Amino acid sequence: MEQPGFVDVLPLSPLQEGLLFHALHQGSGPDEYVVQVVLELDGPLRAAELRGAAEAILRRHPNLSAAFWFEGVDSPVQVIPRSVTLPWAEFDLRGRTVDEQRAERERLLLEQREAGFDLFDPPLLRFALIRLEPQRHLLVLTNHHILLDGWSYPVLFRELFQLYQSGGDDSELPRVTPYREYLAWLAGQDRQAAEDAWRRALAGLSEPTLLAPTAGPAGPGRRAQATLELPAELTADLRVLGRRRELTTGTLVQGAWAILLRSLTGRSDVVFGTTVAGRPPQLPGVESMVGLFINTVPVRVRLDPHEPLADALRRFRDEQAALVNHQHLSLTDAGRLSGHGKLFDSLVVFENYPLDTAGITPAGSELRAADIAGHDGSHYPLSLIVFPGEKIVLRLDYRSDVFGPSTVEQLLGRLGRLLEALCANPDCPVGNVDLVGDVERERLLGLNDPAVVTPSAVVPELFGRQVALRPEAIAVVSGEAELTYAELDARSNQLARHLVASGVGPERVVGLALPRSVEAVVAVLAVLKAGGAYLPIDPGNPAERVRSILRDATPVLLLTTAATRPGVEDGGTPTVVLDSPEVQQRLAAQPTAELTDAERGGALHPGQAAYVIYTSGSSGIPKGVAATHEDVVELTGDRAFDSYADARVLVHSPLAFDASTYEIWVPLLRGARLVLAPGEAVDLDAWHSTITRNRVTHAFLTTALFNHLVGERIELVSALREVWTGGEVVSTQAFRRAVETCPNTRFVHVYGPTETTTFCAYHEVRTADSIGNTVPIGRAMRNMRVYVLDGFLGLVPVGVVGELYVCLLYTP
Repeated sequence: MEQPGFVDVLPLSPLQEGLLFHALHQGSGPDEYVVQVVLELDGPLRAAELRGAAEAILRRHPNLSAAFWFEGVDSPVQVIPRSVTLPWAEFDLRGRTVDEQRAERERLLLEQREAGFDLFDPPLLRFALIRLEPQRHLLVLTNHHILLDGWSYPVLFRELFQLYQSGGDDSELPRVTPYREYLAWLAGQDRQAAEDAWRRALAGLSEPTLLAPTAGPAGPGRRAQATLELPAELTADLRVLGRRRELTTGTLVQGAWAILLRSLTGRSDVVFGTTVAGRPPQLPGVESMVGLFINTVPVRVRLDPHEPLADALRRFRDEQAALVNHQHLSLTDAGRLSGHGKLFDSLVVFENYPLDTAGITPAGSELRAADIAGHDGSHYPLSLIVFPGEKIVLRLDYRSDVFGPSTVEQLLGRLGRLLEALCANPDCPVGNVDLVGDVERERLLGLNDPAVVTPSAVVPELFGRQVALRPEAIAVVSGEAELTYAELDARSNQLARHLVASGVGPERVVGLALPRSVEAVVAVLAVLKAGGAYLPIDPGNPAERVRSILRDATPVLLLTTAATRPGVEDGGTPTVVLDSPEVQQRLAAQPTAELTDAERGGALHPGQAAYVIYTSGSSGIPKGVAATHEDVVELTGDRAFDSYADARVLVHSPLAFDASTYEIWVPLLRGARLVLAPGEAVDLDAWHSTITRNRVTHAFLTTALFNHLVGERIELVSALREVWTGGEVVSTQAFRRAVETCPNTRFVHVYGPTETTTFCAYHEVRTADSIGNTVPIGRAMRNMRVYVLDGFLGLVPVGVVGELYVCLLYTP
């Protein structure tokens, strides 16, 4: 301040409060709300007189000299000092080459912006005059956004050059309506009515709409732009559509942005921000006032997939019209009323103020504005700036540390396609609007492999082929016990005959409450040979869960051991205790030959159930999932397992966990070896002994177990040739360490619900450098397809949130 003292103390407008809050909490780095306007001037220029005109502007509009106080007061205020010194700098670049001038000019402009402002030290603006040639100059105005909005710049520059032309005489300029009168108007509005209106408008909003929910403060130099110019024909079509349907271009673009947000977030109730002019028409002289009048308000759009586009936009228009008289409420208050502190992180701005070269300098002036350019900013990660004209221009300002250039270009392309679709068929239901272009659609569909024609087969048939190929090869090992393929075949045939004699047949369910053992492997194979479907039951589960499963699945028989029988016996289902001497004698007396269709009461069919596994269910009630023989055959036939002929797979999952499908059937139907982990509980020391002694090559590990082994027992992982892992959100840190530490181990990240027979997609992680913020789940397995769809069942573009849908290319 030039002289001590001040002439006025004023409250802040709603947006000034927000900008002050942001300035105080943004941290280090350049202020994102420093604005810069650059005028290129042609003609003779008198620098001293232009500086005097700029000083007169400050006297004419005292609010441009404001300082902002927030300490020691109940509410922040803006203080108008008695006088200030206008920051004015001049730079002479005459005599330099064009390239030298361009480089130095950009350096000076950046320097002016990065100098920033101390909100307590006015004025929060500065002028710079850059001489390029004797009659060619740049006039640079740099200011904090807390002083001025876009509508104020044309007024300010017209007055500046009129004052320059008149030698500082402002008698021909209109009377200035003081900014304090606008603030007084704000104070006189019905706050309760405004709060009621916004409370109704935001009622029921379940969550904010955040495109970058984890983004922290932006660092220096992390903003970029991308632009799309709409064809003149499309611009004209939008205007015609607007006239016919009584919709403004702004409503059309905002509606398209809402649909784009829906596709990006997967939600049909979205919110974004927009700026409103904030100049009340009832305030005399408001059109020639200079200051910050705009306000940022939330825009809520609820999308019904069945509603025609034009109807949805008219409803949206009417909802916004009901808020026009209440748009002075602060964004902070609107967020509080909604129950969410932060409502959105994307902004839509219409640059419809007349800031161009025409009319800036007075008629007859020797000095002419040849060009105008600007630089502004925002703390929002993504802002859509709309420039009207014969060709509408859409510009996305974005944080380059949050969004990549290709992502932003894709967003602009989708927004353009949305506007085209709107013009082409305004009565199209909202849910039918397609954001994916032909090229992108082809790419998305191409992420899935084509269908593979496979011969119809059942599990015992494929197992029998392996028995014929390698009868003396070891099929299963458990401690010191082991069975060859021929021995496993014979013992399972004996048990299958006993099961048939006990009432088991096609589509009959057999409960298995067996510990991890050779006998359990014999049992699952025997049930399938008898035509039944096995139902794994964990005897360690709560009694009510076991009873619930038995009531729902109604097995015809229970296979147990003497130790597990008490945990599953329900008193009504016949039980076979496999380790009882009586049962052992009966089994030994059975023939070892393969069962005939006549013996089991019918032929096996690929569509028959092979097993039933109960998951916890989303409601907490056990839910049975049946998998067919064809499901198992398709899983084991995937090309990912083509190298498994010599594999030794660790079997450690409970039989009631669907990972056991991989652990048992992939090796058995590929001619490999099952190595059973000792005990029911995880004993890593015992595992190490088993893996080492049996030269185990392959294992599936749940995500939690994988993370633990990588962190604590990496030697167990490095001993394996291949590790599959999945089930939860994977730790990228653990994956990086695993890949770096175990170069001879192949790591596969896998995904799949029980309903898709254990796995439906997988991704091999080859190098640590390929791991980003997440580890992909990869491509679909054989004869499956995976699609990411939005809430309206439309394909979503790459990088967009959606729900995963799994499609089978065979008939289970």
